[in-house]
This record gives sequence, C-alpha cells and structure tokens, in this order.
Amino acid sequence: YDRGRWKAPFGALDGMVTDSALARDLRAWGRWGRPCGMDFSTKGFFREGSRYAWVKDWLQDLPHRPWVLLGEAKAGKERGK
Repeated sequence: YDRGRWKAPFGALDGMVTDSALARDLRAWGRWGRPCGMDFSTKGFFREGSRYAWVKDWLQDLPHRPWVLLGEAKAGKERGK
C-alpha cells in the first residue's frame, strides 16, 4: 500500500507457505519482511508527504530477509514407519 495510490503504511510484515509434504512434518517456508521481498523505508515513505505522519515515531525500516525453512529437521526414520 505504501507505493500504490493509497500511500498507507499497511501490508504484510512476514509470510509463510507450506505444502502437504512439509505440513506432514510440521514444516513451512517463512520470511521476515514483506513476502514479495521489497524493503520498507520510512525515509522514503515520509519523504513523499504522507498523511500518516502521526505514526512516524512508531514505524521502523523493514529490510527484507531471505526465505528460510522452518521446523525441525527430519529424523533418521520417516514418520509412521
């Protein structure tokens, strides 16, 4: 939203995805920061003259982080065998 016509400080702060194989092992891919990989810069956001200036003291930059596989590593034996 901050780069679209609304210029609002809203949107996802992290993302998680999984599939049936990963879910079976209680695993998922996760990312801290925007799921699309774009950074959020408060300097860039407020430079454009936002009507949300009242939240300036609370907002922080949010650099993207890489996707990581979350959950425990698989044990030597497969589940259910």
